[in-house]
Amino acid sequence: MKDFNDFLMDFSEDPRVEKKKEAKEQFENDMTDEQREACKKAMDYLMDLDKTEWQVRSKLLDKGFSEEDAEVALSYVRAYGYVDDYKYAVRFINIYSKKRSNRRIREDLKKRHVPEATVDLAFEEAAPDENAALTKDLKKILEKYDVDNLEYADKQKIMAKVYRKGYSPENIRKVLYSLTNED
Repeated sequence: MKDFNDFLMDFSEDPRVEKKKEAKEQFENDMTDEQREACKKAMDYLMDLDKTEWQVRSKLLDKGFSEEDAEVALSYVRAYGYVDDYKYAVRFINIYSKKRSNRRIREDLKKRHVPEATVDLAFEEAAPDENAALTKDLKKILEKYDVDNLEYADKQKIMAKVYRKGYSPENIRKVLYSLTNED
């Protein structure tokens, strides 16, 4: 059985690792000082939270870097996997799917300039259950009402409130009636 040192030796002798090192050195050697500085700023910006490509590009342009320098910096951080709109969208969906409607999540990702095709793929992978978030929102609203004596006008107000959050009318009706024990 190999021990850890053998594993490290095997890893360090792997030709793919050498090729990556060579490519990195080649890439960094071809950069101007301004492009190196843009890469450092991009890395600093990505230290705390994930960002979309658009957010990183905008930040670099706001800092006074040229479009070309910003693109080189984006290529650099993209090559290391620090910026990936698809992974960002999947994480975003997983985090907010229990709190927000799918339509609201799509709008939020659109505001962050994640391409619509990328968002569609991310939704396919994440497959969020919108009814769980809807049920949570409706239960919170229904705490303020006497569920046994809920009038038609109150139901309409409740449905309008959650509709404005981005849920579909069919899902609202189905979940509301299941919570109020009506058919």
